[in-house]
Amino acid sequence: MALILNWMPGLVSGQTTTAENLETCLDGRYPSLCKDSLLTSEQRRQVRYAEAAENLKTCMDGRYPSLCKDSLLTSEQRRQVRNAEAAENLKTCMDGRYSSLCKDSLLTSEQRRQVRYAEAAENLKTCMDGRYPSLCKDSLLTSEQRRQVSLATRHTSTDQSGKRTLSTAFSSSWLSLDGDDFINLNTGDYVMGLGGGDYLNLGTGDYFMELGGGDYMNLGTGDYIMDVGGGDRMNLGTGDYIMNLGDGNFLNLGTGDLSIGF
Repeated sequence: MALILNWMPGLVSGQTTTAENLETCLDGRYPSLCKDSLLTSEQRRQVRYAEAAENLKTCMDGRYPSLCKDSLLTSEQRRQVRNAEAAENLKTCMDGRYSSLCKDSLLTSEQRRQVRYAEAAENLKTCMDGRYPSLCKDSLLTSEQRRQVSLATRHTSTDQSGKRTLSTAFSSSWLSLDGDDFINLNTGDYVMGLGGGDYLNLGTGDYFMELGGGDYMNLGTGDYIMDVGGGDRMNLGTGDYIMNLGDGNFLNLGTGDLSIGF
């Protein structure tokens, strides 16, 4: 009887080990921890399916090609995985900020053109920021953009908090009045806040309507002024880059004019 009692714990322990091993193997994510010798032939087949399924998930993510085991994929799955990797790569490339991580070989000719535009746009933002001149790639700028960057550098400065401010010559141009109203001390233009984000320039008659998301429409000219991030805007009608200086001030780098609220 004593021999039987001594033998039973070992049997239970062995069954537990086998069950735990099968659970680990069927997870599919840890093949190096799976003890193949403890599996039956049917269990091995099930485990191979589980490993292939988990590998396909990793491959279809598209972000970790080095972790994808190509040998476990079918020919159709390989095609799908290539598409997933290309899609993830395009996202990285179109961000514009990580050109070193962009795999140009996975792009189509049209995608390469779009990516070049995205990289140029991000570079322009960096150059316009003015705080990181060493990161500004002059080769990606057009002659007009170089002029705008130069104007931004000459007439603005950046304090320790990263806030951009106007030089004295520009900052004295506008005077804030009651409410949302402003007056241009150089031209005499009176800009009246109409509420809801809208403004009317009483000097020119231009009505700037807020469209949401930081975008405006100049109802006088029909120009669409698009928010391009960081508070900066682009006039899609004229191509002028309008830099946000904070406190409601905007510097038009196309004309050199200071504006308020739009």
